[in-house]
This record gives sequence, C-alpha cells and structure tokens, in this order.
Amino acid sequence: MLEYSEAAQDDLQESYEWYEGKRKGLVEEFLQEAEQQLELVKENPESFSVYHEIFRCCNIIRFPFKIIYSAEENVIKVWAIYHHKRDPKKWIR
Repeated sequence: MLEYSEAAQDDLQESYEWYEGKRKGLVEEFLQEAEQQLELVKENPESFSVYHEIFRCCNIIRFPFKIIYSAEENVIKVWAIYHHKRDPKKWIR
C-alpha cells in the first residue's frame, strides 16, 4: 500500500501547478514519470539508496525531483517529492 504524507501531497500540488503553466502536456509527463518510479518503489522498496536514517530516495528520471519514502512491512509512505535545488534538511524538519 502507498500512503502520502501531507507534506508530500503539498509538494505534488505545488509541482503540478508549476508544470501545468510551462507547456501543454508537461504536467502529465511529470505525473507519469513520478508514477512509474513509485511503481518501481512498490515492487522493490529496498533497492533504492538510504537517504537519511529510515528514509530512502528515488529520483524521478526526466525531472529534477527526488521521492523520499520509508517502507515498513506492506506500507510505503511518501514523505516528500523534493526538487533537487531545495534544501534537503527542510523536509526532515
């Protein structure tokens, strides 16, 4: 099962709004890429690098974003969908 923190939902909404205004179809491409990476995470959550303590990180291939998540038993929780240029310590707080 996949769960999103409130912060991750906010990140996704902010990214959606930004990409929506850039080029027709770009937001759909972003969402599709994010979904593909999340499918890989669901299939094998331990295959991605440890990012900070219990968190792991998966890059969105065509876009400069990281998906920060934790995996416990059957639950994968997405904590952040983070642009590479943002301060990584911010999401930890």
